[in-house]
Amino acid sequence: GNNGVNWLRNFLEEKSAHVIAVCDVNEISDGYWENTVRGRKVARSIVNEHYSSLVKGSYSGCDAYEDFRHVLDRPDIDAVYIGTPDHWHSVIAVAAAKAGKDIYCEKPLTWSLGEGQAVVKAVRENKRVFQTGSMQRSGGQFKKACELVRNGYLGDIKRILVALPDFGNAIWVDEFP
Repeated sequence: GNNGVNWLRNFLEEKSAHVIAVCDVNEISDGYWENTVRGRKVARSIVNEHYSSLVKGSYSGCDAYEDFRHVLDRPDIDAVYIGTPDHWHSVIAVAAAKAGKDIYCEKPLTWSLGEGQAVVKAVRENKRVFQTGSMQRSGGQFKKACELVRNGYLGDIKRILVALPDFGNAIWVDEFP
């Protein structure tokens, strides 16, 4: 999709990485939010074009998959980027950790605290490196909010509701007593 292709371009510029596979359930589609054509066919072309420019001749070493499990089955893949629709993040992250892959996963990491605990458990048990993108969570307003809570300015917190956005609606997925 859009975000995967955007990150793909960044990964291709990283000298310590080599992209050898892409995965998207859509072969090719213009139905993404950025009004451009994306999908696994486009992503594969971007990779092959990039590496062709670095070597003489054509390069066609990037494989394209429809099913993420085929990527995880490959012993020559060390790390994966998960930029799927949100409800797939935890499923793929747990499977990737169990397959021995290091992981970078988009936010929100999971839809519930239980899913989050399953990801943490899988990553720890399989001794994997895991990072999640948190975008604006690094902004000053979020740091300030955390400081207010940690320093008791909001009083004794009794209950936390965790919600995920759904195109203008809040989906309440967990409560933490």
